[in-house]
Amino acid sequence: MRAAGIALIVLLAAGWLTALPYLLVRLGLPDPVPVANIDGPHAFLGLAAAGLLAVKIVDLARRQVSVASWRMSPWQRWLSRSLAYLYGAVVLTGLLLALPWPATFRTDLVNLHLLSAAWALLATLPHLVIHLRGRLGALRPDRRLIGGLLLVLLPALALTAVPVALSPLAELGSGGSWQPVGKAGGWMFRLLRLNDGRLLAAGAGVWVSADQGRTWSVAPTGPTLVFAVATLPGGGLLLGTSDGLLRSPGPDGPYTPVAVPSVPVTAVYVDPGTAGRILIGGHGIWASSDAGGHWSQDVNGLVAQGTVWSIGRHGGVLMAGMTTGVYESTPAGWRRTLALNQVISLDDGAGGLWASSMGGGLAEREAGSWRISDVGMASHGSSLVHVTSFTDLSSGHALATMMRGGVDESLDGGRSWFQLSPGFAPGPVWAALPLGSRILVATDSGLFLYNPPPPAPVPSALWWLIVLLGSVGTVLAAAMLTMRELPRPATIPPPAIPAPRLAQHRPVISTATSAQ
Repeated sequence: MRAAGIALIVLLAAGWLTALPYLLVRLGLPDPVPVANIDGPHAFLGLAAAGLLAVKIVDLARRQVSVASWRMSPWQRWLSRSLAYLYGAVVLTGLLLALPWPATFRTDLVNLHLLSAAWALLATLPHLVIHLRGRLGALRPDRRLIGGLLLVLLPALALTAVPVALSPLAELGSGGSWQPVGKAGGWMFRLLRLNDGRLLAAGAGVWVSADQGRTWSVAPTGPTLVFAVATLPGGGLLLGTSDGLLRSPGPDGPYTPVAVPSVPVTAVYVDPGTAGRILIGGHGIWASSDAGGHWSQDVNGLVAQGTVWSIGRHGGVLMAGMTTGVYESTPAGWRRTLALNQVISLDDGAGGLWASSMGGGLAEREAGSWRISDVGMASHGSSLVHVTSFTDLSSGHALATMMRGGVDESLDGGRSWFQLSPGFAPGPVWAALPLGSRILVATDSGLFLYNPPPPAPVPSALWWLIVLLGSVGTVLAAAMLTMRELPRPATIPPPAIPAPRLAQHRPVISTATSAQ
């Protein structure tokens, strides 16, 4: 077994070992090592293995036909060639993943990288069995080879102490843990940060946390489902529920009912632009200018069928999201600006207004026009994308909660999306609230707190230079070891073809001549 071949086997084995954390994260299993600490070693080992593979191919081509290859069956030769193609695909897709592609193409590259690596592993195992069978006993340790391998593996091990966000999973902060908090299994729908710093979660009742979401206590609201929460100028609360509207001086109660003309109340908004006017939504929109004493219907221009889920003022314009789309208030009444199915949430972001649709994906309004922005989001049944809320994290980062699929994250201001934690599946996720580096989400299964791994920087030019120089040094060392090995086995000459043997004609002596 040649030195380059042994070194290649060791590097590939180390590369597969460093790939395990990525698989664990994608499966939603506990990850003992943050993926940001694996990005460097995995990239280094991949580049070094690619160089050694090139050395091995060149060496085999230079030797012409050896004794081993002369006796190799056709399927063994096919297996050897397929390995070169498979590992070429692994290296090429790995290099392409270092570039900032859109979410859809980048997801396809990740899947192609994983599939190529999996097939390469399956093809490598019989290849090793064929070439190592009967030769293990003849192998002798070589100091130069062992030293070369250590020179390669030690830098890879050292790179684990230098976390970088190179892979998509590391850039997204994936690999953290989801911790259930509050009431287990309770339906939660809305999240709100209160003026005093406490957190409020509403759904199957109202829950309050004074320690940033670690522990929760229930507020006495009675047996009701809460669909909307809004704060009053003096610090009080309004809750839109299945039974109507509740008012409270604070999250701890008491909660008293407010007479409303229609139930349920699925949207509540305290309009600061009109001296504290209260608007509620459900089967239409109703407004009150005397703290709920009297209500006037405001449905001119709204589609009669459907439910209003969100009301707010965006860019100075009063907006409403409902079953049939997004509407804006004008002096002549409500005017539909976006026809989209089941707009359940309207949220402000760095780029503009975002409409979350259960079935229509995610839409952004910028400069007065709407565009769908759900590239990379998973679709469910007839290409429907179910988004329930949008949260801007600043600096181009944003979150989108999904009816199916947990939480998606964007790194480019919402133009493309990736799944934050592929293994997180608590059922529908309805809202998200950032708490520093952590994320609190409200789901059908209760409240969950995401604790991400430590943040990692983007690889610098110096980091890339060190990795490339180390990879080049590895390839040069392997090439030198290969050149200094014992002479290669002589090629088998073609079998000699013996010259045809001519028949020898003996002279015929006649009988008469013999008698004489």
